[in-house]
Amino acid sequence: MKTRNGFNGKVLAVALSLALAVVFCPLGAYGQEDGAASGTQGTDTASAAPTPAGTAAPSVSDSSIPQQDAVLAAQPDATPTLQPDAALVSQQDAALAAQSVTDPTGLVYSIDSSGGYGAGAYVTGYTGESMSLTVPAQLGGANVVSVQLPSSGISLTFLDVSGNTALKYCDCSGISLTSLDVSGDTALTELYCKSNSLTSLDVTQDTALQTLDCGGNALPSLDVTQNTALENLGCEYNSLTSLDISRNTALKKLNCQNNSIIDISALIAWLHASGHSGQVTPQNTINLSSAVISPIPDQTNTGNAQCPAMTVTLRGVVLADGIDYKSSYTGNTAVGTATATVVGIGRFTGTVSTTFNIVSPVQKAPDITGTVPTTFNTVSSGQKSPDADVASVSVLPKTGDAYLLPIIVGAVLLLAGAGCLLIACRRRSHR
Repeated sequence: MKTRNGFNGKVLAVALSLALAVVFCPLGAYGQEDGAASGTQGTDTASAAPTPAGTAAPSVSDSSIPQQDAVLAAQPDATPTLQPDAALVSQQDAALAAQSVTDPTGLVYSIDSSGGYGAGAYVTGYTGESMSLTVPAQLGGANVVSVQLPSSGISLTFLDVSGNTALKYCDCSGISLTSLDVSGDTALTELYCKSNSLTSLDVTQDTALQTLDCGGNALPSLDVTQNTALENLGCEYNSLTSLDISRNTALKKLNCQNNSIIDISALIAWLHASGHSGQVTPQNTINLSSAVISPIPDQTNTGNAQCPAMTVTLRGVVLADGIDYKSSYTGNTAVGTATATVVGIGRFTGTVSTTFNIVSPVQKAPDITGTVPTTFNTVSSGQKSPDADVASVSVLPKTGDAYLLPIIVGAVLLLAGAGCLLIACRRRSHR
């Protein structure tokens, strides 16, 4: 019994010691962590000593991890929160805004606040099925400032961008257009409409235009007299018969070759001036069949060949003999109808003819002057006076009027006969 009681006492003591260790050891560990967190030295001074080299670092109790996390979370983060870059945000917004939009008509456009032609709507394509397209002045609430229709995949016959007062750039080249309306586009500075089938183009209201490229169409005429700001003009390979650039004082480059311009002298002179470039020649050959020869007045026959000068005009331009044409005549040596023919030379081909008259010289009659006196008696009806009143008549033919002589002689004879008749009647009545 004594032994059992002694053993039981020892067991009780050991259990009590273990219980105390379990209670107090975690408190010490937590206290050390608290001291380290607060910056003060813990109760165990040995734990604060540096770990000798080559020895393992003391393990950290798993129970200390939540406490460490809480402490770290309570400390301010040394790395600042990432703030959005204003420039980057602006670029992102611009990229998002520049995304293409297709409207119900098939117009593909984007809104760009920093485009090359300023803030506004930029038309970049067309997916509609209609062959006629009208571009409104605004798209997506923004003014249309640029229209660029790619030549591949688009085929239109009519394009209307008229009245777009904010439009600065338009490129509709090579899309088979037969009609283009750019009237009233007062801000338009660049227009490219080459390689289409245009037969007319009115740019007279586009007074800000600086570049116009309309080559490779079928334009018979082009008026650029109102485009005084024009610097570059390309109108080659059309059907132009004239081109007036006299008012385009800002013009620096001109390509107008392969047209049918009749008088190119002013264009050649412009090209040779300093600071100018481009190409004027070659020009297409021109047929004279529609030229007009002014009426030729009658020519007097002299026995020699009559070769009167002629005035030949083609579409309002006076052509030069020996440069644009040569003259020939037939039937021009005698009285009658002669023929004058114009034959094109140089850039001109074909012929045109007219006729004129050759007349005999006028034959003048000899001058006749003098007085032909004629006297006769006249008797009034009912008179019985033996003395008859005699009237004297003097007739003077006009100088050079030979045809009056027979008339005058006839009148004299008639009057003489009448006088004789009256005298005979008078004598008979006295008997």
